[in-house]
Amino acid sequence: LIFYQAVATDPLLDLIDAGRVKGVSCNSLRFSGAALNRFFSRLDQYRNYFIFRPVTLSNSAEMLNRFGVIAINSGLEADIQGQVNSSHSRGTQVIGGIAGSYDFARNSSISIFALPSTFQQGKGSSIVPRVSHVDHTEHEVDVLITEHGVADLRAVEPYERARRIIESCADPKFREPLRAYLEKAKRNPGRMPILLGEEPGF
Repeated sequence: LIFYQAVATDPLLDLIDAGRVKGVSCNSLRFSGAALNRFFSRLDQYRNYFIFRPVTLSNSAEMLNRFGVIAINSGLEADIQGQVNSSHSRGTQVIGGIAGSYDFARNSSISIFALPSTFQQGKGSSIVPRVSHVDHTEHEVDVLITEHGVADLRAVEPYERARRIIESCADPKFREPLRAYLEKAKRNPGRMPILLGEEPGF
């Protein structure tokens, strides 16, 4: 694997040691204390895998597009339209900025977002009818992944996109209310499966 990213984190060292990495391009390291000690104690080995570039290059739209990067970003919640909230819990509390995810999602060959299907030990669904805050629109999300499966959202119409997200990515215990929402939306003609003010409470 060749990693082209903004920030290098702990798992990269495990992948390098396992012989799975050819190279890493990044602009910074965000290692835990243990990983940082490991990195510097074996610097002669690890330095052969890393090249550091300024953010103007690591997040460059032209370079991301030219290299055909497969971008994998994380999210807090996703909706059945394919939109992703990656920065605000419940739409109001800032968890973190979107950083380079916007650059990578917009300019990659394939834009993938991965997130757990639930939060608070399974009490709430991370797959919802409409996200509480939009960081990435459906135009920037090609593939959505949770621990339950993969939804390929490329070149499908909005209702099929919603069906794939519900059946492949939502936790099974939350699928029925999402299905009911989608079926009700179908009876209210419109291009997008949206029922304003009628989102089920997760």
